[in-house]
Amino acid sequence: MPERLSIAIPTRNRLPYLRDLLGAFEAQIRETGVTPDEVRLYISDNAATDETPAYCEALAARLPHVLYSRNPQNIGAAANVRRCARLAAGRHAWILGDDELLEPGALRHVLAALAAEPDLGLLLLFDTHYESRLPQPSRPPTYRDYAAACARLNPHALIETTLVSSNVYRSDLFDHALAEASDRTDFPHSYGWTAGLMRTPAAVLVAGFPAITIRPRRAASVDGEWPQHLEQSWLELLRWQRDTMQLGDLSPEAAVAEVRRRWLARVKRNPWAYLRDNLAFLKDPQAWRFFLKRLGFHSRKKR
Repeated sequence: MPERLSIAIPTRNRLPYLRDLLGAFEAQIRETGVTPDEVRLYISDNAATDETPAYCEALAARLPHVLYSRNPQNIGAAANVRRCARLAAGRHAWILGDDELLEPGALRHVLAALAAEPDLGLLLLFDTHYESRLPQPSRPPTYRDYAAACARLNPHALIETTLVSSNVYRSDLFDHALAEASDRTDFPHSYGWTAGLMRTPAAVLVAGFPAITIRPRRAASVDGEWPQHLEQSWLELLRWQRDTMQLGDLSPEAAVAEVRRRWLARVKRNPWAYLRDNLAFLKDPQAWRFFLKRLGFHSRKKR
């Protein structure tokens, strides 16, 4: 019988960050006393060339909840996330970025929420720094109801949930074929779990407890892969959701404009902190093209 919660972590060459996340999970697993029948940790190593294999093998040897596997070659970041969705076959699945920070008590709170409602379709865990403008906690009866609330209160929240770590979803709802067909976008995982939720009436719970925090100082892009069409991918995803669920008042353009406003406000608030925190990204010429493109957009808007 599969475990209650599968936690899957795609990783490649980010051992210092991965060690923080896995160390936090190890501590919380021991603190809660959960067994491997309740929680399993799947690590999908995308052919790392650092010391990731040695660390993960040692962790798996002392913690029976951990299942470590390694791709023989780099299959790309999106495909590795989809591989995690295949590995995570428990009742609910939680795929986390290897550079996220786990909040104290997060595992205990997540398990309690899933135990209270085993048929829950989606548990949303916003970054602790994110101001969603949605009631927390809240429980829309279907994903359409959740998206309609976002359309009224903050369509940007639908973009925020493209962060893979924000979603604990019912694994039997994940559409693997659609996710694979959406690899050309930046968010195949979002298509995978959203499609099932749009077809099946299952409740969404917006958590009222802290679970994950995005590091202010981010890791470098995954193996040098920089999203080339990020804003277009957001627009396509939200337009697909709007049309599929017939949400005429959902404005994808307003959601993307909010992304730009939040980004520019952060840069203006402390440009030196922004450069410091994104130094790993800004060593990449692709990142500078992205940065200058956004500045150009704001310059045009002012004229």
